[in-house]
Amino acid sequence: MYPCSNDNPPAPAAQRRQMKRVNIQLSDEAHTRAKIIAVLKGVTLNDYLARIVEEAVQRDRKVLQQMPK
Repeated sequence: MYPCSNDNPPAPAAQRRQMKRVNIQLSDEAHTRAKIIAVLKGVTLNDYLARIVEEAVQRDRKVLQQMPK
């Protein structure tokens, strides 16, 4: 659809989340398994991996709390 149609115009800049792009290396096997799981869950591989990272950050949040201020 977008950018060819106006059905779903982009959100105003204030509403868009800031995102960073990260490149990671995965074995072919890990990539394939992650992709299959993502498809079976009905999400993109990017969303699946982002969710995994967010969960790990929450689980390890105490590490951040130990940083000197």
